[in-house]
Amino acid sequence: MRISDFTLLDTTNLIIETNTDAFQIEHLLGYSVSIVFTGNTNLTGSFVVQASNDDTNWADVTSSAFSGTSGNCIFNVSDTFYKSVRLKIKVDTGTMLTVAAKIYTKGW
Repeated sequence: MRISDFTLLDTTNLIIETNTDAFQIEHLLGYSVSIVFTGNTNLTGSFVVQASNDDTNWADVTSSAFSGTSGNCIFNVSDTFYKSVRLKIKVDTGTMLTVAAKIYTKGW
């Protein structure tokens, strides 16, 4: 079994919305996505893990709302029978000053 971790996103000054690149998970049993962020005082929005079998059409797997000046979030997903995953970050108000997202994988 192979265990790995990769950076999905490491950026500053995110104002509106972004999607990470598609991350191929065809031979994985599961994964977790961890996110750490800082922002200004009126920061609100959501993190959404999305899946696709064709890298064109994306469906939400799980999501979490965020608010405040800083925080972290982790999503744990098992039984992953789809081709790719990506992280969508939507900022409703404020500016996300820093955001770092990693994916930790287990599989072949």
